[in-house]
Amino acid sequence: VERLKQEIFKGYLIQTEDFRESIYQTDSTPEEPPESEGSPGDTNSEQPGGTGDSGSQQPGGADSEQPGGTGFQQPEGTGDSGSQQPGNTGSQQPEQPDTGTDKKNTTPKLLLCRVTSAKTSHTLRWNSVKSADGYEIYGAESNGTYKRLRTVSKKSDTWKHKKLKKGKSYKYYVTAYQKAGGKKIVLAKSLPVYSTAAGGTYGNPSKITAKKTYVSVKSGKKVRLHVQVTGKKLSKTGKKVRYVSSNPAVAKVSGQGVITGKKRGSCTVYCIARNGLYKKVKVKVNNK
Repeated sequence: VERLKQEIFKGYLIQTEDFRESIYQTDSTPEEPPESEGSPGDTNSEQPGGTGDSGSQQPGGADSEQPGGTGFQQPEGTGDSGSQQPGNTGSQQPEQPDTGTDKKNTTPKLLLCRVTSAKTSHTLRWNSVKSADGYEIYGAESNGTYKRLRTVSKKSDTWKHKKLKKGKSYKYYVTAYQKAGGKKIVLAKSLPVYSTAAGGTYGNPSKITAKKTYVSVKSGKKVRLHVQVTGKKLSKTGKKVRYVSSNPAVAKVSGQGVITGKKRGSCTVYCIARNGLYKKVKVKVNNK
């Protein structure tokens, strides 16, 4: 026993290979960290689909550091392994391939409305919004207060406002709503659109043109759009253009038509005239 103690102490002092490979290895040799600890916890959540294999090797608490909705759902066909996991953790399940669903959910829903005029009527048209249960149309004379004019079903994408005053100017906007718990939740709201019935002092925009319909910009850089609105008897206000980005997280646009690249990706900037007539400009954002 005394000799064994001496040999252990000797091995401790000189750290020989024999000592490292002895029965005392468990106490003296540090454990190797899991493979997933070689990179930050957020790495897998930022990768496109196909990182599920590496995600399955993460320790139990790794998923808790990732943004919500990036791999917590169990893919189809993994029911056997999933049955061994606690109810909502999903810590060892393969990562769900990135289908873009979560990104779409974070993108504002676009509702674009356009109005065309006749002698005593205006016709409104808009794009359908996914998940909407219906639409509400609001309107008034240009100097009046908005009132709800009509509620239509989700199958409708047009409505005609009749019996208007000749030469009078009107304004409108449309909202898309969803029913939940007996209440109407607004999913999207269009920009206001303006139109003058035929016979007025001023006319309505009839054409909108953009110098470029495709632009490429680096992240953090800016580029200005050059857009022009034309039509008969347009006022100074009637020549103005509004700008909307389909995904401000990729590229945002100012009221003066200056696009700023935010992160790598593609989106569309809509250049919109007062009556809702618009021109699309495709935007591609590259890395710095």
